[in-house]
Amino acid sequence: MKESVPLYEACDYIVDCEHRTAPIDESGDFFAVGTPAMRDGVIDFSQARRISKETFMKWTRRLAPRHGDLLFAREAPVGPLVRIPIEENVAPGQRTVLMRPNPEVVNSTFLFYLLGSPVVQRRVLERAAGSTVAHLNVADIRAFELPPLPGLETQCAIAEVLGALDDKIAANRKLATTADALATSLFARLDNVNSPAELMGEVLSLEYGKALPASQRVHGLSAVYGSGGVVGSHNESLLEGPAVIVGRKGTIGAVHWSNGPCFPIDTTFFVRPNSERVTLEYCYYLLRSLDWADFNSDSAVPGLNRSQALKRKVLMPSIREIERFTSDVQPLLKLQESVDSESMSLVAMRDTLLPPLMSGELRVRDAERVVENVL
Repeated sequence: MKESVPLYEACDYIVDCEHRTAPIDESGDFFAVGTPAMRDGVIDFSQARRISKETFMKWTRRLAPRHGDLLFAREAPVGPLVRIPIEENVAPGQRTVLMRPNPEVVNSTFLFYLLGSPVVQRRVLERAAGSTVAHLNVADIRAFELPPLPGLETQCAIAEVLGALDDKIAANRKLATTADALATSLFARLDNVNSPAELMGEVLSLEYGKALPASQRVHGLSAVYGSGGVVGSHNESLLEGPAVIVGRKGTIGAVHWSNGPCFPIDTTFFVRPNSERVTLEYCYYLLRSLDWADFNSDSAVPGLNRSQALKRKVLMPSIREIERFTSDVQPLLKLQESVDSESMSLVAMRDTLLPPLMSGELRVRDAERVVENVL
């Protein structure tokens, strides 16, 4: 096993991004990927900036990205990591660094898993924590010490084992996306029905979440929801579920569905139907269909203006139409929950396997058997 090495010795190139925002071109075939588009190890192209070929060439003049290169976020937040796709149509967005692993030192996929592992991510965040706004400069990244690396043959074998888990996670993500798209299309059809309009406040109410500082949370079975989604867990619930949660401060108007017990905190609202005609499933897709930009309050700290939102007029289909819609989308929501839950377990397994594989405590052959048993 090789001794620990600084990241610059494991990479042929570590190149900073352009320090400006790439101009959007909605007809472009390329993307500038910044930190908002880097989530859970994959690129969320819906959050990337679509750009022209001309802009792509300017933004990659220092280094043309290749399939297998790594894109690392060095600020806001520090640590997320994605791989350049086979299409090679991605340019580094703001606050990112493009890395090209040296194939004679480290396998690219192995380095991706290593840098994304909880142990290394904690060290990255510790390194970034000294400044007012957590960030790493390029010199910090180049000097970052990697743990001792196994031989290349072992790296490739480890990458293959962990890659099998990632393939299943990707398949689950695609299935969940398909189920959600189908449910959204069912609501769009419902929304096209010739129905009377009512004030949203007559259909549902938005109740305030409850403060629950991270220091007071006790790990448990209830998902803790902030405005951007799940931010932890707690041993007590505010709602037994299912529940619909809406971002009030921070990620304004983000709408989340929770099948089980949950605890919406004080940066959120949670939904209560105001009529027996209305189901939570209907409320969820109704709220997701709205443009929340018009409901931002004018206070010093931006937030969702509840009274203004509840005065909005929305179409109200018949009881029968809502019942039919609810019956159709319930299995789709359960499917999404099922595959998301499985993916969380697979991510935990992937992160658990890497340290003993790195140290040699767990043989690759044994890890392969563990993975085969869950796939």
